[in-house]
Amino acid sequence: MGRSQALLLAAWTITGIVVAASALFAQLAPPAGPLFDARCGGCHTLADVRARVGSRAAEARAGFLLELLSRHFPPPEADRSAIASVILEGVP
Repeated sequence: MGRSQALLLAAWTITGIVVAASALFAQLAPPAGPLFDARCGGCHTLADVRARVGSRAAEARAGFLLELLSRHFPPPEADRSAIASVILEGVP
């Protein structure tokens, strides 16, 4: 397996893990709408964030969003997946 194939496989694997973890944490976390409003809504609208995420390739969106949430005025880790799920559910 070449390096590019290994990287692609790793990216797909990480995306799958992120999606699965997001689904699990969404069940455990409080509703994300109020979390988004409290943590992100002071500076960003949900529509603007969805547009930014939606400009990425579909397979890269979850990873991009969780990376963004982890470094940009990061919400507590327990809230990130809930916020991400609300954002991703509205991205076309």
